[in-house]
This record gives sequence, C-alpha cells and structure tokens, in this order.
Amino acid sequence: MKKMLILLLTAAFALSLAACGGKDLPAQTDTPAQETTDTPTAGTDNTQIPNPFTELASKEEAETLVGFDLRTPELSGGDAVYRVNKDGKLIELLYTSGEDELRFRKAEGTGDISGDYNDYPTVVTTEVDGSSVTMKGENETFFLAIWENDGYTYSVYTSAGVNSDTMNVLVSSVS
Repeated sequence: MKKMLILLLTAAFALSLAACGGKDLPAQTDTPAQETTDTPTAGTDNTQIPNPFTELASKEEAETLVGFDLRTPELSGGDAVYRVNKDGKLIELLYTSGEDELRFRKAEGTGDISGDYNDYPTVVTTEVDGSSVTMKGENETFFLAIWENDGYTYSVYTSAGVNSDTMNVLVSSVS
C-alpha cells in the first residue's frame, strides 16, 4: 500500500512538472554568472523618462500650487499621496492599498488627462451629475472614467476595476 501511494505521488509530481513545462528556460551551466553593470555601452540608449510629478506634503499645498481644489472621497486603510505635474496645471491623488491603486486627476481645460492609454474592449458613455462620462473597461468591470465639467477635465482610474455603479459613485465624489 505504501509503495502504491509513493508511486501515485511520484506520478502526480511528474505530471505537474510536465504540465508546467514548455517554457524555454535558459540552459543551466556550471560556469558562474558574469556580473553586469549599469554602465551603458556604445550604441545603446539608456535614457529614462523623468517623473513628471512632484509629491507634496498635503492636499492643501497641492491645491495652492495648481490654483484649484480637488474633491475626493474619504479614503482609509491605505496611503494617499498628492502630486502636481511639473508645469503645475494638473493635480492628482494617488491612493494605494496593497497592490491596488486608485488615481484621481483634475486639470483646467479639456481632453483625456488619465495617462491610461490601454485599448479597452468596453467603452460606455453615461451621464453622472449632469456630465457626460466615458467609462472604459472589460465586460462589466471598469478601470477608467474620464469627463469634463465647468472648464475642468477629470479622470478616475482604478487598477482593481469596479462595476459601473461604483465608478459612478467615484465620479460623483470628485466633480
């Protein structure tokens, strides 16, 4: 009986390895790995895009810098960071909780300020508090909402995705 159990466990282990196989992994060698450095070599481009945002100590400091306010819902249980873009024309609340991210943005003018350039298969336009809001996502899960109201453009992004009712509440809490 014991031999049969060991045989079954061994077969299950072998099958799981076979099922997880198929990935082209580099061959292992007995030679030690070579150290790499961050020194660029001739012909390579090691350019990075600088962060276009400045983190500020408080919501009030961010609002003073851009010259307008940003209404947001009361959030708890995570980390909130207020940021302003380098030209001082866009304010953002970046809220993180574990792996999840919630981003509120506002700027004077029109257009999409979300910074999210994904091509979502589901795009729905609805009305929230008198504004035409475009929500983007997949099926019934939405990640992005963009809209304009009273000379400002807004966006709400959530990495976790939410249903349309929750996105409507987030939009209402901002504008």
